[in-house]
Amino acid sequence: MKTKIAILFILISNSLSAQYKDSTYTKVQIENDLKILKTAITQAHPGYNRFSSDFDSVFNEVYNHLPEKMTMYDFYKQANTIVASLQCGHTKLHPSFNYFSSYPFFFNDQNVLPFTVDIRANKATIINSNDQTQIPIGAQILKINNKPIDSILSVLYKAQFSDGNIESAKEREVADEFSARYSNLIENPTNYTIEYQYNNTTSTVTTKGINNDIWYKLKEESPSILKSNNNLSFPQDSIAYLRMADFYSNKKGIKKFIDSAFQAIKAKNIHHLIIDVRGNQGGYDKLGAYLFSKIALKDFLYYDRIEVKAKKKKQFSFLPYASFPKVIGLMPLFIKKKDNKFLWTRHDNFGIQKPAKNNYTHKTYFLMDGLSYSSAAEFLSVAKSENRGLFFGEEAGGAYSGNNSGIFSFVNLPKTKMVLAMPLGGYYMHVNPIQDGSRGVLPDYKITMSSKDLLDHKDTVLEKVISQIE
Repeated sequence: MKTKIAILFILISNSLSAQYKDSTYTKVQIENDLKILKTAITQAHPGYNRFSSDFDSVFNEVYNHLPEKMTMYDFYKQANTIVASLQCGHTKLHPSFNYFSSYPFFFNDQNVLPFTVDIRANKATIINSNDQTQIPIGAQILKINNKPIDSILSVLYKAQFSDGNIESAKEREVADEFSARYSNLIENPTNYTIEYQYNNTTSTVTTKGINNDIWYKLKEESPSILKSNNNLSFPQDSIAYLRMADFYSNKKGIKKFIDSAFQAIKAKNIHHLIIDVRGNQGGYDKLGAYLFSKIALKDFLYYDRIEVKAKKKKQFSFLPYASFPKVIGLMPLFIKKKDNKFLWTRHDNFGIQKPAKNNYTHKTYFLMDGLSYSSAAEFLSVAKSENRGLFFGEEAGGAYSGNNSGIFSFVNLPKTKMVLAMPLGGYYMHVNPIQDGSRGVLPDYKITMSSKDLLDHKDTVLEKVISQIE
């Protein structure tokens, strides 16, 4: 399974609580944890220097300027930025404590920002808020506790785990959990002074924070134009709209849904198919290839190769601090060395893939955004390489050339109790080199929705596609 969501929920929680945010460590203790972190990444991460060469310089900048003492909270902020410099969205760093009960508020689940936001072009607009804030929906945030919003976003983007140089991914991810990101990486005061603009008038209000339960409800009730489940509809007689919200919820169920959807599309003799993978953060990688087989016009290749850094885990010197899935013991059976690279040799997405029986052969249109990630981005990459249709919306959230994912190692930093979730497979797509491999699939028609569109429940991207068809 390849998805950010899956990675987030397999870390092991223990009995520590949020009070440990103020635990203090010596410089020597921090240095030791950072050395283990760096060793693990340089020895085992398949994407080390793949999308960015900044890791070593960012690491050295932090390591060489450590104070004599540091709290866990401050260490997390520094180490998080180091890991984010890899530009790999599947690599995560999290505290091990209180994980399941408080995610995504790792250190503070009280007194968090009492609203949800939409972020577009470095501007944050409130799309839902707690009644106590007295800030109108649709207001644009200018400052929080006297910190300009652009400087806040700069810090959050720098610490965001995402593939390559894809700005749309950082923007969507930060917006999705803005209150948590602020709490984890900026501050967690009791009160917030918010300067905002509404109807060309600038105002300031001071409000208390809320607890995470209230925030979850605010998020759940925030406006969205996208259906959260996979479904098929027919906006017009000649148009089918296939919403693929995820590839992870139920592998067999999704496959059956895809089959039934294309049976219905064929029965209606549809000549214009819209496939919407906005917000689809991935899942089972076989489903991406399976979906493409339904629209493929000829034989196609999906994965070019999967690279790993070693044939046996005993080659890793950080082994005493790491846990691996049981399948890791079988690695030597399925790894071969070629051109000084270790290659994983078995996957259903290797080799020639055939179009599905009764495949759809008419015009196709793809809708994507910064949250079209992992196996959803892989599907888009092959569709782009095969020139299978037109692409609308934002740059896809996953890199065009592939990603780092597959099975994971979990490295436990012994002093600070941070956990590094690190993928062990470097997936490379079999695609034509038509653009920078560290960028996502680029749209033929770039359409950036506004926050007002979201609040008005107006899907300008879908409207543009339908008008293009007409």
